[in-house]
Amino acid sequence: MKNNINFNSEIVIKQYCIYRPEKLSSNDNKEEGFNPKIYFICGLEKRYFSGYKILEKTPFRVELEIESEKEDKIKITVSLKEDYKDKSISKDRRYLNIGDTKYSAVEVYNDFLDSQGFPNIYNIFYIGQAKGNSERDAFDRLKKHEKLQEIVSKSNANELDYEIFVFVCEFTERKFISNLSFSQLKEFRIIPQNMVEPEKEISDIRNGINNSMNNKELGQSIIKSSMDMPLDKEYINLLEAGLINYFKPNFNDTFVGGTVPKLKDKSYSGYYKKDYDLLIINLSNMGNIIFQTDSVKLDVQESICKNF
Repeated sequence: MKNNINFNSEIVIKQYCIYRPEKLSSNDNKEEGFNPKIYFICGLEKRYFSGYKILEKTPFRVELEIESEKEDKIKITVSLKEDYKDKSISKDRRYLNIGDTKYSAVEVYNDFLDSQGFPNIYNIFYIGQAKGNSERDAFDRLKKHEKLQEIVSKSNANELDYEIFVFVCEFTERKFISNLSFSQLKEFRIIPQNMVEPEKEISDIRNGINNSMNNKELGQSIIKSSMDMPLDKEYINLLEAGLINYFKPNFNDTFVGGTVPKLKDKSYSGYYKKDYDLLIINLSNMGNIIFQTDSVKLDVQESICKNF
């Protein structure tokens, strides 16, 4: 763009929840105001209980032995309120029943990783969005979802060595102006301070641009342009396409090949009409998680950057 002024979009995850597929239909615990539009169908490597040993009865402590398909074993100690007489490992060894409590091997293992500061590594199989009217969210879209059913079926048949989990995610967008280049922006994990947000007061934007560029006419032109942004619904289309193109999940078909953003895609054409330069997808609010596919592995503390 002329005069080294760039228009940029940073799409940030605002809130998310993780569900097992069978729990998606009963989302009674969904917080009021939570409006997720994007979902990730993911898998955690399957884990199995290979044994347990009672260490103490007061307090009641049990040593659980957990292994993977590769027979990598780890011993984890858990504390319970009391010693239950009924203890059994399920036939498929994925669950340990102690009293009325059902322990999942993969969840016990990942809770242990969390407690030690290690990331949970999720394999992404599919990314999608809740298309349609604004009232429809990811929960609605995932009802009788063919790809989800296919992935769960393959997991149950042991064609996938992963237990399936679904992330339902709400995002928000921040549009900003910067005089940093694409390569410079990629070096930042958070937005640097020498950027101007179009949502701020016009006087603040004018002062910021005029002070940095020393060009009043240019500043006024940018202010006028920045007040007329692409439609909000377009950033969901752009986000979905950008995520799929970056991760290339095995069960997605569209957006996997070629480049995103793409001028010919009309679903987010407003960004091209307004001459945007950079898309930043920021997943860092998800904490200590790594997402991976056959194509890429991403620590969510690292932003995804794509130029228009």
